[in-house]
Formats: sequence, C-alpha cells, structure tokens
Amino acid sequence: MALYSVTYQQLKEAAGAAVGLQDLAQVSASTQAVIDAIPNVSQLIVARERVWQHLRKSLTIALVAESERVLLPADFLRFERDDRITYPIDSGYSYIERRSLGQIQAQRAAFTTTGPPAYFAFGETVSDRSSNDFGRRYLEIWPKTEAARDLRVTYQRLPAAMVNADDKPDLPVALADVLVEVVESLARKRINQSVETDWEAYYKRRIDEVARQLLSDAPGEVARLKDLIPEHERYPRGFQRELDENGGFPLS
Repeated sequence: MALYSVTYQQLKEAAGAAVGLQDLAQVSASTQAVIDAIPNVSQLIVARERVWQHLRKSLTIALVAESERVLLPADFLRFERDDRITYPIDSGYSYIERRSLGQIQAQRAAFTTTGPPAYFAFGETVSDRSSNDFGRRYLEIWPKTEAARDLRVTYQRLPAAMVNADDKPDLPVALADVLVEVVESLARKRINQSVETDWEAYYKRRIDEVARQLLSDAPGEVARLKDLIPEHERYPRGFQRELDENGGFPLS
C-alpha cells in the first residue's frame, strides 16, 4: 500500500526500524544525530534524480563592473538543463558557457581582459563556519566585467529541510514510498555499515517509474498509483492533484 503522506518523525522512525531500533528515545546521542540527518539526506538524493517543477527558480545575477565571481543563492542545488546563463534578449549577447574552474583560472592568468562574460565555472564553497554564507558556492566568470550587467538563469533549489516532527518532504507525494525505501537503505548503510550493491540502481528505477507516470498522457499509466486516491479523482494527464500537492511534476 502506498503512503498518502509521510512526516519527518515517521521517516526517522523508519530509519530506526530498518536497523532494529524501535525506541528512538533509548539510542545514543551520536546515533540519534545520524537518524535525524538521514531523512533530509534521503530527500536530497531523490531530488537530484529529476528536474522537478516545484524546485524551479529564476535567478537574475546582477554583476557590477570588475566582477569576476558572484555568490550563488543559499538554496542553490544546480542549474537546469544545459547549464547556460543568458543575457537579456535586448542586450545584443546570447549566453555564457560553462567551463572547468581550471580553464577559467588559466584564462585569468594569461589575459587581463575585461568585457561581457563569455564563460563561467563553479568555484569553491564558503568554508568559514563563522560566516552567514558558510556552504554557499561561488560562480566564477571570465572575462572580468567591464560594466554592470544582468545575467539570467533557471536553477533547481534545494528541497526545504524538515525540522519539526510533523514537517513533510518537499517532494511529490507520489514519491513517499520510494523516499521511505531510500531512508531505510541509508540507515542500514550509515548505522550498520552494510553494503547494498544494487541499492542505487533500484531507487533510480523506482523514481523513474513514478516520474514517468506523473508525466504520461496515457490514463492507464497511473495504474500503480491508484491506491493513493479514489478513481473519480483521476486527472487527464496521468496525474492527480493529490499525487503532488506541491506541484512538483518532473520536467525531465
């Protein structure tokens, strides 16, 4: 039976049960810390497998003159699609392309050029734990801007972290079952140090099955998800409102 919804507390209990810990109140502080982290790590694992509509955000990168790096948003997960950052339509320029950080650094060392940025690379993260920006990534650009410019890109944000016991995953409800399975497998790996060689292939296949059905135009493709909602609630594109209360239909 598929789960209609699942909470942070239920996911922690699933993690404990997977390794024989039925009463989380009795576990050590170190084990509790691992169990507390597993649901959010599992949610991130699932989120990375698809480009989800509800995680999509638009970003305007406002560059000032002499810019060569910019701090990405705190909720940045990855750019969508082909990693292209575009100029405004009326700017006379098209887009800047991704390069490796080494290539950007080599260009800077060889040329002191300024002008409209042509390339970008993902730089280091902020490593100062005392900084409010700790963990955020830099975007490195070349050449250094000769004037203030705006660049635009669409990115996938990080799913919202679950903190309170009744918080729910920031994922389509239809993925509740597979999220529980990832939580259980990750608990066995982190706590019992067990190795499940086919685990990654399995959860990737399960996510693909759900995502394909959510996108399908064929009504018959929702057969495996029917136990979530009454028959009369079916929507024409192969998904239901209840299957994805956050609007998180996969884009790819």
